[in-house]
Amino acid sequence: MAILCLDIGGTKLSGAISDENNKLHSISTIPLFSGHDAKKIVTEAIIDFTDRVLDRNPEIERIGVSVPGLTDSENSVWIFSPFSGIRDLNLKECIGDKFGLPIFIENDVNSCALAEKKFGVCKDDENFMWITLSYGIGGSLVINNNLFKGTNGNAGEIGHIVVDDNGPACGCGNKGCLEAFASCNALENAFLAANPGEKKPIEELISKSFKGDKQVTEMFRDAGFMVGKAVATVANLLDIGAFVFGGVPLIYELMFDGISDGVERFAFKDTGLNIKRRKTGLGNQAALYGALTVALLGK
Repeated sequence: MAILCLDIGGTKLSGAISDENNKLHSISTIPLFSGHDAKKIVTEAIIDFTDRVLDRNPEIERIGVSVPGLTDSENSVWIFSPFSGIRDLNLKECIGDKFGLPIFIENDVNSCALAEKKFGVCKDDENFMWITLSYGIGGSLVINNNLFKGTNGNAGEIGHIVVDDNGPACGCGNKGCLEAFASCNALENAFLAANPGEKKPIEELISKSFKGDKQVTEMFRDAGFMVGKAVATVANLLDIGAFVFGGVPLIYELMFDGISDGVERFAFKDTGLNIKRRKTGLGNQAALYGALTVALLGK
């Protein structure tokens, strides 16, 4: 079955087509421009992109979509995106019905977890947590082989575990959240604070660390320690045995030692000895595979 897989990000839209063997091909990406009417801009971009793909690939039978923010997956409604401010975008009406195809959507972090279970490094894990390390820090729980969303659909928000009561302000309104210490924004701000006037993007900080910059390397290690502290909290509470990391390439590698230190320091000893930590097996295509998995699971 051919499936159109869409990954809607904060600044870009990526798409791919799956074949009968669930392999992705014809992967392409276009920029998404924000504006005063982000909902209209993004909707038009998705429609145009989908129209062009379907025109060349009439064999496509369904659409899977991975989106940032809150979703009503049952009704294919994108409820809210904190990055763009989009609210209540009914993808079934504006995309599925328009093209006469069934459409299935899921939050991007949840879709990555589902993909890791089906195609990645967690095929044999009944219980694991996916963690995205990027400009935000998100998490998703798979428990007893099923996605666990919680009462309000917000389970897994590891980025908003408070790791230091006296820490910096977080975008959620709290203080000391993991995201305020270990997200890309937090790392960029920490470097700027230590080096006034030297604002550097995360890609440049990653490069500096790999080139041996001790200050930047220590920043990544410190951030990783906080990630490890949060991981230990989840492991202590739920006895989750495996954690898989995705997001901005190479950040996990730079945080690895710090994560290990944090887990060792804060995990209940019998639990901490058995915690598996892995990098995603799906690389930068995790969300596209997530869209594929959501479509395959859809009914």
